[in-house]
Amino acid sequence: MTKEEVRNILIQKLREILSDDTKGSTQIATLVDALREKIIQEGIPPHEHWKIHNLILEIINEWYRAGVIYFSKPDDPYVGYPFVTVTDFGKECLEQNNCLPYDPEGYIRELQRQNPLLDGVTLAYVRESISTYNSEHLLSSTITLGVASENLILALIDSFINAISDAARKQVLERRLENLVISRKYEEFRNELRTYERSLPRELTRDLDTYLDQVFHFIRMSRNSAGHPTGRAVSKNVAYSNLQIFAEYSKRICELTDYFSNHQI
Repeated sequence: MTKEEVRNILIQKLREILSDDTKGSTQIATLVDALREKIIQEGIPPHEHWKIHNLILEIINEWYRAGVIYFSKPDDPYVGYPFVTVTDFGKECLEQNNCLPYDPEGYIRELQRQNPLLDGVTLAYVRESISTYNSEHLLSSTITLGVASENLILALIDSFINAISDAARKQVLERRLENLVISRKYEEFRNELRTYERSLPRELTRDLDTYLDQVFHFIRMSRNSAGHPTGRAVSKNVAYSNLQIFAEYSKRICELTDYFSNHQI
């Protein structure tokens, strides 16, 4: 039985607990029992059960670090382990079916489902961003997500340049972009892209200002703030929001990149 399978069963059990008791409180033993039927179905021998129990405790501790649960009861704060209670934040995640932060593998799976064009380099940095987010290393999470975003934008710019059919115009743009930092390179690219927007399919240009300009710049500014010695902490809500919006943002950029890779403009 994989860790992802164990996590999915535990998530379903938490949802059942919340539907029966809005306090969302239970015991570790109840969560272990949720796996009992699956253990029997898989024919896992008794001397191997400790491996499943170990996965359960790993997942529970990951949820604790991510702020999804706490070890106590809401009506009796003097007790701790083995009682666990779903936090308000955890309830919100479960109700909205947001994969983060309680299901990082689910987030990656959904990201790849929504955006099958996503490249391996970008995906590696997104994985790192999720991992550090769940470990409360918000500076690292913000920086690595910013790197993932930059990689997408650079690939988009390259595909756009290669798609330009006018050789002279392509050469002029290449020279303008040479040795520029990402912010200036993006501005030059964006100005050039605007001259072609009317010729692009409508579904590619819809809300382009929102996804290309606003989201890209917000993720970039968050990364710059986290990556320089400003002394400012990264808000967990900001890091969470960036990860949530990244799926649709990356999808739109990859669709544009794919179009330019297969069409001349």
